Amino acid sequence: TTNQPGRCIAAQGEREMSLYGTGQWHSNYKRECRNKTNDELIYIRLDCREAIRANPDSPKLQQYMDEINYCSEELFKREN
Repeated sequence: TTNQPGRCIAAQGEREMSLYGTGQWHSNYKRECRNKTNDELIYIRLDCREAIRANPDSPKLQQYMDEINYCSEELFKREN
């Protein structure tokens, strides 16, 4: 998949099987974060930030913010 400005690549994969905003989506996403490398987590965070900057009125704004948060949480756990 190629990265396109304003489209967060992190919104793909297993978590698409459950709808955003459900407990299942959040659980799936947190589990996926545990299996990603630090570089992948950092890239997802940056990609979501770029998607927010490119389209701050996106209906997926809260999802992107949650993805940034969960990637940051996982990176923080690994550092401590």
